[in-house]
Amino acid sequence: MSPIEREYFDMFFFSALKSYKGAFHMSPDYSWWYGYADVLGHLATIRDEAETLRSNDTTRKRTLFMLFTGPLMVLAVLGIVWAVRRRAVKA
Repeated sequence: MSPIEREYFDMFFFSALKSYKGAFHMSPDYSWWYGYADVLGHLATIRDEAETLRSNDTTRKRTLFMLFTGPLMVLAVLGIVWAVRRRAVKA
């Protein structure tokens, strides 16, 4: 189970339930401080963790792109240099 899944579990099964029960029993203080405010805290944590995972994935994709295309670019530049030198020698 990932940390995001655990956070969502806690938010859904504990905090949201407290918010619901507080509203049902007409206790706005309990509904807010023990329910909805806690839900917002869990939601902020989930969003932060999701952003971290997305940025890590983007960084990984960019790194893999550079690892695969870097040697190809070097070969392309060396090929061009070799072709230019070969023409210069023939001329």
